[in-house]
Amino acid sequence: MRLKGLILAPSFMGKKKIALFIVSLYGGGAERVASILLKHLQHQYDIHLVMLDNCIEYELPPGQKIHFLDKRPIKNHFLNICKIPLLAWRYYRFLKQHQITTSFSFLSRPNFIACCLKLLRWKGEVIINERQFTSYYYNKKGLAARVGYYLVKWLYPRADRIVCNAALITEDLRQSFGVNVPYTVINNPIDLDEVARKLALPAEPGAVPPSGKFTFVTVGRFSSEKNQQLLIEAASLVKGFDFTVQIIGKGAQQAQLEALIARLGVADKVVLVPHTPNPFQYLKLAHCFVLPSNSEGFPNVILEALACGLPVISTDCKTGPRELLAPGMSIQDPEVAAPVICEFGILTPVNNAVAMAHAMEMMYQHPTIRNEYKAKSTAYSKNFTVTEIIDRFATLLKPV
Repeated sequence: MRLKGLILAPSFMGKKKIALFIVSLYGGGAERVASILLKHLQHQYDIHLVMLDNCIEYELPPGQKIHFLDKRPIKNHFLNICKIPLLAWRYYRFLKQHQITTSFSFLSRPNFIACCLKLLRWKGEVIINERQFTSYYYNKKGLAARVGYYLVKWLYPRADRIVCNAALITEDLRQSFGVNVPYTVINNPIDLDEVARKLALPAEPGAVPPSGKFTFVTVGRFSSEKNQQLLIEAASLVKGFDFTVQIIGKGAQQAQLEALIARLGVADKVVLVPHTPNPFQYLKLAHCFVLPSNSEGFPNVILEALACGLPVISTDCKTGPRELLAPGMSIQDPEVAAPVICEFGILTPVNNAVAMAHAMEMMYQHPTIRNEYKAKSTAYSKNFTVTEIIDRFATLLKPV
């Protein structure tokens, strides 16, 4: 099932009603955070879940109220933008009917729809979540991207508050889009109890790497921004030791990745692993996690790798990896030009296969560095526990 459109509101029993508005609850970091909020805030608030799609992958609390705003969802980006006024009117009527006072939305299209409430003279509170490096998605060619760019500039300033999961996202919205509203930065949470439960499950046969091989692993949908191509190219350049790379996920670019593996002759080193609800079975058996992305928000997969005690290599993409792995480094500094050994992992330049290959060789050749990362990664992940992050969301949502 999928979840993308979420709404929260105060109940007749005295609880504040919130509409949690999201596209779906299918995969993705934003969807996972929304599911965690539903689970942990249900006793404090009367939460209505509003979605644009009926796909739900994550477990919902018993009795969760769900409303589907779009009866005929479509996949065309431009047509979805054209439907925003209609969906905003439906959302407005839903909020009025259920006496909801706060709209709390995730992801671009729900955010656009929620901000339109102010054009309809809705008196409630509009809080939107921006969880991606906005410029990456809207400074592209194509009509849908350009329209999205202007919608951010026009609609986002109407929100009462914007919640970002990384500090650099707030700077991007201010500087690139001129959105000057109150901001709150709340990083993504990680459910360490859930991680421990899944780590304790027996490993799938495919999770066991070939005997004696140093194993790199990555997890993510097969898409251009996740850039698994970079990791495959880097694997073709790594020399001097026997290793395997497990790329876990699914997506539109699977055929291209398979073709690249064949063309570079690395089928004996790189394995595409089908999407699994329990990637921790792979993480616990690997030696190093690698994130080759061109763009992120605040990557949950790095948090999950740290919680599993894995050393991490990541591109210095906007946004998230630097804030996680090098908290002492300014987010305003230029992107790293070569692999940099940071406090909690190694950062490499974006889309640079030679630098990524060098970082992979460094991680293998220097067990002291690798063991230092392993020793402190699990403890560091506890800074992002559900309890810590949920408390911040609860403070944000409490009545003034």
